[in-house]
Amino acid sequence: MLVSSNLFFFPRIKFAAKKFNLVTKMVTNINDLNKSEKNDKIQFILIDLEFDFWTKILMAVNTQNIDCKSIIAFGPHSDVDSFEKAKNLGCTSVLPKGTFSNKLPELFNE
Repeated sequence: MLVSSNLFFFPRIKFAAKKFNLVTKMVTNINDLNKSEKNDKIQFILIDLEFDFWTKILMAVNTQNIDCKSIIAFGPHSDVDSFEKAKNLGCTSVLPKGTFSNKLPELFNE
């Protein structure tokens, strides 16, 4: 599951996930998150730190105790405050956007 409104990464994420037989969904609000959580087994949550509502959605993930293998946040390398906040809100790993993009296939394999 990708929490973002940025369509740039979605096809790359979809392609990388497909290699591991994972289905991808883009979530842009808490209602979409709730529907996905009820209807699908969520294995990975990818959080775009440039998405306006990422903190609210991540707090909802924590509140609802959504069970998944990994919560990975990604964003601009210069946004140190968001990286720290994402770690404090329970992200398994936080990566600069370039690293995230380059490591996509590896992330689903870990």
